Amino acid sequence: MSLLSKVWSLGRNEQYDRALKLFDQGSYEDAISAFEGIHPASQNRKDVFTERLSHFYIAESYSQLGQRALQCKQWAKAEDCYRKALAIYPHYADLNYNLAVALRNGGKHSEAVDALMMATAINPNYAKAYLLQGIALYEMGEYEKGIEQVKTALGLEPAFQNELFL
Repeated sequence: MSLLSKVWSLGRNEQYDRALKLFDQGSYEDAISAFEGIHPASQNRKDVFTERLSHFYIAESYSQLGQRALQCKQWAKAEDCYRKALAIYPHYADLNYNLAVALRNGGKHSEAVDALMMATAINPNYAKAYLLQGIALYEMGEYEKGIEQVKTALGLEPAFQNELFL
């Protein structure tokens, strides 16, 4: 077994190996079930490490399922997937942003703004989140707040400075 395989827990836990294979194949629902079934045999560091990696892959599987749902315009399903991923990793700006996309498209503008505020609190330079927050606020009728957020986004990302926003 290679050093890399040992470092990433391959070969130490059959259930983990099976789950990782499912993840790599894009079978995210099955991967989630398999990763959730992993319990450390003992409390040694290797098992704890495998369990932590399993949590990472569960969150990433939910994120991938959320992305698929967004592409299919299944807003409620995407929202559910991103909320499950955020339950594992709440301080991940991109998960909060993607949740906001699902919420906004599902007509939940206020909740989308809350998710975007979390995303920008985690990453204060997240121009795309400020832009979407500005758009959502504007759609809610909060025109001045919306324009301010768009201006913040324009200040952070020069590529946004085009005739559409100026």
